[in-house]
Order: sequence, then structure tokens, then C-alpha cells
Amino acid sequence: MEKYRADIDGLRALAVGAVVLYHFGFPFVAGGFVGVDVFFVISGYLITGIITEEVRAGTFRYSAFYERRVRRIVPAATVMIGATLLVGVLFLMPAELDDLARSAGSALVSLSNVYFWTQAGYFDVSAEARPLLHTWSLAVEEQFYLLYPVFIGLMVRWAPRHLARGVGAMTVGSFVACVLATQWAPSSAFYLAPFRAWELGLGALVRCGGIWMPGSRGAREALAGGGLVAIVAAIVAMAPADPFPGWRALVPCLGTAAVILAGRAGPTLAGKALTLRPIVFVGLISYSWYLWHWPLRVFDQLLNPLGRGPGFIDRAPLLLAGSFALAVLSWRLVERPFRDRARWGARRAISVAGGGTAVLAGAAIVIVGLRGLPARFPPEAVRLAAYLQYDEAAAFRSGTCFLTSRDARGALADECLRARPGQPSVLVLGDSHAAQLWYGLDRAMPGHAILQATASGCKPTMRHAATEDRRCARLIARVYGDIEQLRPDVILLAGRWREGSLPFLPESLSALKRSGARVILLGPELEYDTPLPRLLAAAVVAGDRSLPAGHLSQVTGAMEPRLSAIASRAGVEFLSLTPALCPQAECMTVTGSGVPVQFDAVGHLTREGSVLVGAYLAQAILAARRP
Repeated sequence: MEKYRADIDGLRALAVGAVVLYHFGFPFVAGGFVGVDVFFVISGYLITGIITEEVRAGTFRYSAFYERRVRRIVPAATVMIGATLLVGVLFLMPAELDDLARSAGSALVSLSNVYFWTQAGYFDVSAEARPLLHTWSLAVEEQFYLLYPVFIGLMVRWAPRHLARGVGAMTVGSFVACVLATQWAPSSAFYLAPFRAWELGLGALVRCGGIWMPGSRGAREALAGGGLVAIVAAIVAMAPADPFPGWRALVPCLGTAAVILAGRAGPTLAGKALTLRPIVFVGLISYSWYLWHWPLRVFDQLLNPLGRGPGFIDRAPLLLAGSFALAVLSWRLVERPFRDRARWGARRAISVAGGGTAVLAGAAIVIVGLRGLPARFPPEAVRLAAYLQYDEAAAFRSGTCFLTSRDARGALADECLRARPGQPSVLVLGDSHAAQLWYGLDRAMPGHAILQATASGCKPTMRHAATEDRRCARLIARVYGDIEQLRPDVILLAGRWREGSLPFLPESLSALKRSGARVILLGPELEYDTPLPRLLAAAVVAGDRSLPAGHLSQVTGAMEPRLSAIASRAGVEFLSLTPALCPQAECMTVTGSGVPVQFDAVGHLTREGSVLVGAYLAQAILAARRP
């Protein structure tokens, strides 16, 4: 049996620290999400060692293996899920509580990754509203370990000389599938176990001798040091916008494998740094810290609109300390006792863990059956909060004229760019902030053909699109390549503009202007720090109509003058949406029929909101003379 390695707990500390700091918004860990990948490699290494050594010794039993998994994973997770459900019952809106209960049920049976995958459309419930989103990674591991012990057991017994080759084949196959899926089905690549198995397999290869072992001290130091640098570089330099996991996940995974491999061959300076006692302690409590930090982060964001506490940036250090304290308590009071066989025999441990799981599963079923317990709030708050689960697909023409991440292999339907001969046409081009305009324009301009070329996350610029996924690149290439054949009378460019996209706008505007069309660059919609329906519901609960105004983002005011100046230099029109959304001193949050203008935090319009903005755009298009 391989002796305990403190440096692996040090790696766990690095991984969990990266994830927690990233989730709490610290800017120097833009790629902190790769900490999960580090965990996967470590897990694959440790579990493979346990299985292979026990199989070779003739002591391996599947029942004992899964009992250890239950002791390690279930008690702490069950306590966290129970506490999360309790807080949800006390504070969450019905739509949010319903989603929490569904995700809790899936987490209890290790299927939360599948649940979040099924919800992973472009407009799924915001991550900030999902306290159990982080359990997807736990589900990936448990699904992997359903079949992996059987595979390793058979290989060790019947083909021991080919163990490394078998694990290697599995790892390479999963990696290739992951790279392809990251391009064509990014949600699947992120959430589903077959596309993440290679990360665990990489750790398994290190353990079963499938990777070169450094012989000299110099080689060990270079390998360990380089691996540690690779992990830190990924944590610091990667960005959420990068397609992931794909080949980019190789950086932290290979770095982790390198550190572990070098440590197997002998001591290294990097390994010694990872074995400092404070770092090792963080590694020991890493599982509990991972469990507790995210619900605390989410509930802080959700409850803040009700007037609780200062801004999030000010609260982040306090949340960090609070989550760490909860982790220490969970480790001492739940994790350690349940792993003590003298105090908790197998039957008692399994009974308690199973009983707790059953009770929580029953509670989740009741909550879902009662539709999120709406009686807890005033009827008007419940009505407004229901828009948190708004279905935008038909109004955006998803899958045909608006391509989401689920349409990675798709292309625009012909009808999206078709107009009758002699019929004036308006082309709406851009991301989801363009797609939402089609519904309102189509109703405000019945004598015009409203053409639509839109894809999620796809800014309507030429060169920038080449750095995005193929779905976006194909759409942009088609529109810019066929613009003279399409011959639209008006082109509306809309997007959720950010600093990185602005340098590519002038060239694109000039190219569209050469088509002879009237080109109009639209300003941004209003954004909030919390989904507008929740703010409206919170305003009802608090009896304060002005509450949403206090949560307006400053991004609109910052972007409008920049976009206006770019449009002016390119010789095209700029049209602000502020007059439509803020016709008076107070910005509109609901339409005349009482429907929220937007259904999320980042400016996506409901049908009624689209009709409001569409009427404003139609008036501007029809009133102004074509230059």
C-alpha cells in the first residue's frame, strides 16, 4: 500500500482555493474553475491505487469499495443539501425553490450533472440562483466509479500486463471525444462523465505505470516545478469565455499529473512546498470547503435584494471566512466521525446515510409536488417571480433563426433570411440581444420582412467571430459573404457589448455599409445585478417599488458613448434604447399589462418587452430618411 502523501493534500488545497476564490470574485484567479479538473486527476490517481493494490492482494470487494465511497461523500453532502433546502424554504421564491428541490433530488442520486445539462440552454436559470450547481462534479466522479472498478478489476486479474494500455485507450478516447464535444456540444462536454473521464484516467495512468517515471533528481525537480507552474498559470490566465474543457483542460490536468508523478519518484522542492502544515490542513478540509462555499455565495446574492448587507465585493472576505469556518465544522463533526469505523460500523453508517438521503429525497418530492410552496409569499410576488422560469424559445425562434449552444452543428434556416420580391426588409444581426428584437419588430412592421441572423454569444463582427465557436463563425461568414445578395434595406446590429468586442466594430460596420444598406448600431439594454423578476417580487415583499432602481448596472451608461462614437466615425447611425426603456425619470420595469419588461438580469426582453422596444425601433426606422 502506497504511504500517505501530504503533497497530494497540498494539491487539493491549491485546487479548492482556486475554485473558492474564483467563485467569490477575486480577480487574480480568472481561471480558478480549473481547480475541479485538478480534483479529477487526483481522484483518478488515488482510487486506481486502492483498487489495483487490493485486487492484487486478493482483498478487493465491491461492497467495501462503495461503502468507503459512501462514508467519504454522502454524510457531508447530505448535511449540506439539507441545510440548503431549509434556507431555500425560508427565503427562495417558488420558481427558485422548485428548481432547488429538483437539483437536490438529482444530487442525492448522483445525477445532478445530468440535470444541469438538461437545463443548460442559453437562458437556463442563472448560476447565481442555483445553490447546488457545484454538485455536478461530484456526480461525474460517482458515475465514473460505477463501472471503473469493474474495468480495473478485470484488467488486473485477466490482463495485468495490459493495464496501462487499457487505461490509456480509455483516456485517449475520452479526451478526443471531449475536444470534439467542446466544439460541437459544449454543454455535454462540460457536464457529462464520458467527456470528463479522461481527466480521472490521466491520474489513473500515473498510478498504474502508464507514464514515464523520472530517474534523476534534476528530472524530478523539473517535472514537479513545471507541473506546479502549469496549474498556477491555468488558474491565473484562463478565462470563463475560453471554450472549456477541450484541449485547454490539458494544462492543469497534465500539471497535476506531473506533480504527482514526480512525487512518486522521490522528494521535490515543489512537493515540499505543498506539504507545509497550513496548506495540508486546507487540503484535508477541501471537500467540505467545496461543499459549503457555493451555497453561501448563492444565498448571499439572492437575499441581498431584500436589503441585506453591503455590496458583494465588500462582503467577499467575510463570505470566504464564513465558508472556511463551515468547512472546518463539517470536517470535524461530520466527515471525520463517519470515516471512523470504530465509531460508525458499516451497517450503522450505511443506514444513517441512506436514511438521511431518503428523508431529503422525500422533502424534495413534496416541494416539487407543491410547486415551490407559493403560499409563503404574496400572490403578486409569486406572479412576478414566475418569470424567472420564462420560456423564450418561440419568441427568439431558437433552433432556426437563433442558434444556441445546443445547435452547435446547426445552421440558419432558409426562412430566416428570405424576403418576398419588392418587400422592404430589416436584418437583425447579432447575439441573443438581437434575437429578442425579432418578435417586437415583426408585429410593429407588418409590411416589412424581418430577417434574422442570430446566435448566442455571437457578436456581429467579422474578425472577432473567428475566435469563437464554429456555429458563430459560420453564421457571420454567411451573412457578411452574402450581404450583397441579401440586399436588406436596414441592418440592425445588436449585442451585449463589452470592451473586448469594440475594436472589431469599425471594420465590420464599414463592410456592412458598403452593401448599400442603412446600418444602425443599437445601444445596450438595461442590466441589473439580480434577475429583474426577483427584484420585482422582492419589491412587493419589502413594500418598496423603488428597489429595482437601486440594482441597475452601470454598464449601459458606460457603453453608450463608446458605441455612439464608433458609429459616428464609421458613418453609420447609433440608436440608444434608453428612450424606449426609460421614457421618463424612472426606467420601466413592467409593461402596462403588469408583465416584467425583462426576464433575467442582463437585459433579455419578454415578449411584451420586445413589443415595447419593437414599436420604438419601428418608429425610428420609418420616421428617419434613408441617408
